[in-house]
Amino acid sequence: MNPSNTEPGPLKAVFRSQDWLGGFSKGDLFAWALATFLWISTSGGVFDDDSWTDLWLSSVSGLVIICAVLYPSFVLHNWSNNKPLLTGESLRGATIPEFLHFSIKKEAGLVRWSRKKSLIILPISIILWLIGIEISIMAETMIAFGSGIDFSYEVAIALSQILFLVLFLILIWDSMGVDHASSLFKIDTAWMVVAWLVLIVMSIDLVIESSMFALIEISGIEIEEESYWVDRDSVNNGVIYTLAVVNLVILAPILEEVIFRGYVLDTCRGFFQEREAVIISSCLFGLIHYFYGPIGIILISIGGGLYAWIRLRTNSLIPAIICHSIWNGISVLVFGIP
Repeated sequence: MNPSNTEPGPLKAVFRSQDWLGGFSKGDLFAWALATFLWISTSGGVFDDDSWTDLWLSSVSGLVIICAVLYPSFVLHNWSNNKPLLTGESLRGATIPEFLHFSIKKEAGLVRWSRKKSLIILPISIILWLIGIEISIMAETMIAFGSGIDFSYEVAIALSQILFLVLFLILIWDSMGVDHASSLFKIDTAWMVVAWLVLIVMSIDLVIESSMFALIEISGIEIEEESYWVDRDSVNNGVIYTLAVVNLVILAPILEEVIFRGYVLDTCRGFFQEREAVIISSCLFGLIHYFYGPIGIILISIGGGLYAWIRLRTNSLIPAIICHSIWNGISVLVFGIP
């Protein structure tokens, strides 16, 4: 009998990759569904209690579930598809240190502009973006014509983010070429690998950030939190609240990833070592969130570093956008929009 024609056993058949499932198998989907159910069950009322301590407990329970449920299914998947048992396709020919660490090389041909031009336009463009978001002539005009303050600002923020998204994509296109700009939104990595990388990055990010804020919460240190709304009644307005969620969970992650993991990171990669570029882009990302205070800046910079890592490992902005959107979404689910 020809071994190649041998039918796989029932377990292998369940965990055999399916192209129409993006590389997942039926067994993988069952494991992910089970893990999600267990995580929600063990998290208790975390989504009903705005507590960083509860979010930390939820994050830790999520890590335990990953180890106890998802990783064994990952190993079974690799065994069923004749891939490296413990790592699958994640390493893509690299060693574990190469996969985990940032490179010390420069991407000398990445940026077409001169170093001077690039490093002048980069900070100017970010400053103009910040000014444009903070000072909204459009919102003031809408308010002058009788629109509500929060509604006007949410509409203006949405339109501003779309406008700046286009402008930064043009900057990437002009400085690095249209092929590079379009490649940022393509994924050559299998979706199952992407899902695992997103899961790992989000787990680390959640544990680090929730741990820090949980310690602050336990210690009794008060962190002043300004209200997102000008009019507190806006939180009960479905249209305004939906606009805010769209801005925070969809538009902001897309725009900020294009700016910091697209334009800033790749511009810096053209003139600095990869790890230096990651540090610069991540610190800038943290600093523009200055309104969260020193601790917030540090934690958001760490998150920026994690998003940069997954961006570089997948050669795509999409996984970083997914991570950023999930984080913002979890924040809205747990804490609402205060």
